[in-house]
Amino acid sequence: MNTYDLIGRKTLRDTDGFEEVNAYIMEQEHNESDVVVVPYGYEYAAPLVTSSQPNQVSGINNGTFTSDANATAALRPATSITGKGSGATFTYLFDGNGDLSTIVADTAGQDYLEGDMLSITTTAAHGSQTIQFRLVQGSNRAEVALKLIHDRTNPPPFAVREVKVDETTNTNILLLRKQV
Repeated sequence: MNTYDLIGRKTLRDTDGFEEVNAYIMEQEHNESDVVVVPYGYEYAAPLVTSSQPNQVSGINNGTFTSDANATAALRPATSITGKGSGATFTYLFDGNGDLSTIVADTAGQDYLEGDMLSITTTAAHGSQTIQFRLVQGSNRAEVALKLIHDRTNPPPFAVREVKVDETTNTNILLLRKQV
């Protein structure tokens, strides 16, 4: 049986967008609230996050190139080395020393999993080098609609990174951490 520690409470307003919570969540009051959540550590295939989060990927190989300082290139298509994802394109950035410093997904593609190994090839101006990297936790964003039921003894079985109310009411939720 899982047990949880209370780490906080949060009021979600129907006019708010997504709020970061990084916790398991439960309904605090005697309501049944419709919410949309972004699971933390989403383990199923989904599109990539395309917000401007630098260094979205890890395990970069071949990380130093001869290039112009602060050179960027956009919309380089990715090839999946492991995994079934497809359709993502990336922007990469070199720092002033010519080191590869950032890779960010520009288009989300589909069916990517955390841990998938991808590669992109830099433009000819940057030596047409192949960069290989793995997708980190949170790279594949998925939104899941669910109803928080007030009389549950346990929260939904996954931690939530972000949550928003999906109805015309305010909702009070409990933020929980699973005991190990």
